[in-house]
Order: sequence, then structure tokens, then C-alpha cells
Amino acid sequence: MKTIETVYKKLNTEKTELGTHKVELSMIDNISKLSSEMKAGVTKLKSYEKQVTAFGKELTAKYKQGDKIEQSVKKDVGKYEKLENKAYKLIDKAESAAKELGVTPNDIKGFKEFNSLVGELENLTGDLPALVNQMFAM
Repeated sequence: MKTIETVYKKLNTEKTELGTHKVELSMIDNISKLSSEMKAGVTKLKSYEKQVTAFGKELTAKYKQGDKIEQSVKKDVGKYEKLENKAYKLIDKAESAAKELGVTPNDIKGFKEFNSLVGELENLTGDLPALVNQMFAM
């Protein structure tokens, strides 16, 4: 009977050891599989990190460029609005002079083109600031 108990003890011990090895092998397989997936994830996420960093630098450069454009537009729109005001005063004088002479203002050499340019300038000085604001709202 003692021999059978000894055999059973040995079997139980060996069984336990095999079970332990099986668990350890399974754990090693899981670690290996997860490591492979994590390596792929690290590689992919590092790629995204590079893309985001590069995009951020491009975006920062574009915003700086946009700021320069905005400053130039503000400066020049102010300058050309003053010119536009002078032009409207000159148009008023030309129309008054033409009326006194009994002719139309368009009979004055260059008046028609001048008047057209003033209108175009007025449209641009009115529209351009809103366009710049839209640029930053996008």
C-alpha cells in the first residue's frame, strides 16, 4: 500500500509540475504575442507622432504667414481707403466742372477708367478684410 501511495504522490507531483510548465508556456506565448502586437503599435504610433509633429510645424508656419498677410492687408487697406476718399472728392469736382461746362463727366479724358478704378478699389478695400478674417476661421 505504501508503494501505491508513493506512486500516487509521484504522479501528483509530476502532474503538478507538468501543469505548471503548461501554464508557464502558455504565459510565454501570450507575452510573445502581446509583445509583437505592442511593437507594431509602437511603430504605428511613432509614425503618427512624426506626422502630427510635422503637420503642427507646417500649420504654425502657415499661421505666421497668415499673420503677415493680415498685417499687410490692414496697412494697405487703410492706405488705399485714404486714396479712395481723395478720388471720390476728385470725382465730385470733375462732375461739378463737367456740369458747369455743359458736358458729361465721361467726356473728360480718363474719367471713365478713373471712376471704374475707384469702384474696384472700393470693392477690394471693403471685401478684403472680411476675406482675411475668413482665412483664420477655416
